[in-house]
Amino acid sequence: MARLQQPLEFGRQRSRSLAFMDTGSPPGAWRASSFIDKTDSISAAAIDRPMAASYFVELAMNAWAMNRSPTPAAPAPVFYTAQTYRVGDTIGALIRQLRLSMTRCIDAEMARHGLTDAQWGPLFLISVGRARTAAALAQELEVGPGAMTRTLDRLERKGLLLRHRSEEDRRLVLLELTAEGERAAARVPAVLSAVYNAHLDGFSEDEFSALKSMLARMVDNGGRLHAPRNHPG
Repeated sequence: MARLQQPLEFGRQRSRSLAFMDTGSPPGAWRASSFIDKTDSISAAAIDRPMAASYFVELAMNAWAMNRSPTPAAPAPVFYTAQTYRVGDTIGALIRQLRLSMTRCIDAEMARHGLTDAQWGPLFLISVGRARTAAALAQELEVGPGAMTRTLDRLERKGLLLRHRSEEDRRLVLLELTAEGERAAARVPAVLSAVYNAHLDGFSEDEFSALKSMLARMVDNGGRLHAPRNHPG
């Protein structure tokens, strides 16, 4: 009843001429003579008491819902402003610090296997099938083609990599790992897992899932910022 009080009161205020009169109808019946307001009317009809009460409640709730002002949406929070911005106290700064820490730890572990930070990435991407050409590697790792060519030269001299022409398109030079290169690439997942787990020390599974979800949302937001916009005309 508490839930119905507000719409019922609204219905009473809008319709003050609802009259139920007994005019010879069978016992237990009510006659609704009229329900008159600015927009609605009901022709007289004999209906029993439960139906009359139910109809009045439904009509009053519908009228209240239609005329109720929508609740204004809460403004989106603003986390940074020019007046309160502090260098180093931002999400971007924390992400950079985290990435730097992870990179240092990964590089230290990879150095024990004779690989630099520029070398283990191409080996791993080739091993999992993410790239088979120098151009694809350069795009994945966001480095220039010249720097990628020099890295591949070093990997080839170490006996970790082979280059050969594509049989389908002779213009393409495909990359293939040697047996030693496969063994080196196979060490990468264990190193990455150990470093990431060390940085997640003390996190619960729920916290880990929440962190991934929030970072993914930020990535999606950034993707929308870079999406092409349609300009009128």
